[in-house]
Order: sequence, then C-alpha cells, then structure tokens
Amino acid sequence: MRHTIPCTLIALGTLSAGAAEARRAGGGSLLPRHLIKRVVRTKSGEVRRCYVKGLARDPTLRGKVVIRFTIAPSGKVVASKVQTSTLGNRQVAACIARAVGRWRFRRPAGGGVVIATYPFVLRPKTASPKPPPSGIAGLVVRGLLGRAAVERVVKRGLARNRCLKHSSGSLVVSFKVDRRGRVARAKVDVRKGVGRLAAACVLRAVRRWRFPARRRARGWIAVVELPIAAATPLRPPPAPPSAGPAGPGQPQTGARRGIFSRAVIRRVIRRWNRRFRRCKGASKGGRIVVRITLGPRGRVRRARQVSSTASAVVARCVLRAVRRMRFPAPRGGGKLRLTLPVILR
Repeated sequence: MRHTIPCTLIALGTLSAGAAEARRAGGGSLLPRHLIKRVVRTKSGEVRRCYVKGLARDPTLRGKVVIRFTIAPSGKVVASKVQTSTLGNRQVAACIARAVGRWRFRRPAGGGVVIATYPFVLRPKTASPKPPPSGIAGLVVRGLLGRAAVERVVKRGLARNRCLKHSSGSLVVSFKVDRRGRVARAKVDVRKGVGRLAAACVLRAVRRWRFPARRRARGWIAVVELPIAAATPLRPPPAPPSAGPAGPGQPQTGARRGIFSRAVIRRVIRRWNRRFRRCKGASKGGRIVVRITLGPRGRVRRARQVSSTASAVVARCVLRAVRRMRFPAPRGGGKLRLTLPVILR
C-alpha cells in the first residue's frame, strides 16, 4: 500500500520545516508528518552543503527543488528523484536527491510503503544590517585591555559620578591602568566650561575605578583618553531667602555659594538637634550663628562663630558639634558656604 505525504521545507539560509499536512492516500500504513519533518531538520546540513557548493559557482543561485522519495517498510529510503526544480542547476538538485536517498526514517505503521514529496526552497541568506556601534563616543583605548572591558568600568563609574551633574561644559581625562587594574597618572587634558573643583572631583572619582587585572603583563595594560560632557547648567538660580524667624537648627540664607537643597540642610540639622540641646544643659540658652564651609564630600572643613547670645561654654560646645556634622556631597563637586543659626530655648 502506498501513501503520498506532501511536506514543505523552507530554506532561507537556514532550513526550517513548513506547516504542511499529511494526507492518507488509502487505508493501511502511515508515517506521521512530524516524524518526517524531524528527520529532515536533522539532515538539513546535507542539503545545505549541496546548496553552498552551487553558491560558490553562482552567488545568485536560488529556487525550489521538489524531491519525491519512497520509504520502505524498514524505514530506509529506497528511491529518490527530482520531481521539479526551478533552481536552474542540475548538479545541486541531483546532489540533494542523492542526500535524501541516504536518509533513514522510522518504520511506517502497518508495514507499508510511504511516498513523500518534499519541496526545498533555497535562497542565499541576506546579510543583516550591522547595528550602529554602541559605546562611549570619542573613547580611545590603547594597550592589552580591550575596549569592551574599559567601557564597562567607565559606564559604571560615570553612572555613579555626580561631579558634572549640573555642569554645561566638557572635559577630556587621560589616565593609565597598571597591571593590577588600578588607575595611575590621571589628568585633565582639556577643560571647557567646567570649574576647577568639578574637574578635581572627576579626577578623584576616576582614580577610584578598578579595571580587570593582567598581573603577568609588564608596564601599563591600557592608556585611555575619556571625553566627558554634561548638558545641564552649572548652577541653578539661587532660592529666595526664607521669611520668618528661624527655629532650632533652621538655616538662614547668608553667604551661600555652591549647589545644595535647603530641605537637605534642614533634614541634616534636625538630626543634630538633640546634641545641640545637650550643649544647652541648665543654662538659659541663646542664639549662636555659625558660618561653615562644606567640602566636595559633604564634610565640614571650616566652622567659625559669627555671633552668640549664649554663654561661651555653650557656644564652644555647639561649634564642636557643628564641626562633626556630615552632609551629603554637594551637587557639582564644589564647596558650599552656609550661615546656620542655632537657637536654644
């Protein structure tokens, strides 16, 4: 008993089976179509090799080859021939027919003979367009360390860096990486529209970066030139002075320079109100005005007393507490000068 099973295989550079239905020509044996597709996918490399040989002679070779083959009750292909071909190359079509003739399938149910017709659609694989080069524009990397490894570290470091968050300029930083992955000899080559303190903040951040180590190498493993640009104004417009009397630990606008949020300053001072009350003790209290200068990391560099209506002991205690205060790092990496009134009631 013979059965004809039409199948479809589309080869677009890579071979994949289409969605053809198996039809039974009569009663008796039948080989499921998914089993035929499974064997075709497994043996598709042989068909591809025949087609690649033809492409070597004719790069424009394309078309469809329909192979008609007979599967014996043992599962072996006993006959294979080219039924139709639009390929225009007899050698490639005959090569595919010979390849199919060597295949072996599962034994058909019922012990009959199965005749299958399988079309192969062949065409050269079109080259997909290359994606645009990703990464940091203008980055120059020389040495043993690859560009991809350098970009990973640089992107992670720039994401954490806030030195140029409020800067509208640009700068170029050059540095070298030793065999332990540490940054050495970092310097600013070009600086346009970026303040000196912001550039120094960038250099401190770059020196803390760590790259993959190459301990067996000698000398520098990478020489890097990194352009860094920002697109926001350097300083926002100054906030208007707050009206009304200042409460305990509430800042007033005095000689304020740099970039900081008033809400952040108030939040930090509120955490220190308990320490300020300890300084008051059993005294009458008073009002102490302190002028402080914050560094790029938020630490108090200088603190001096401007005026005081409290006793000298209370004023010195408040001044010592102010010098130990810690603020968040000012935006922009510069200094920040504040005049803070501490009112003890």
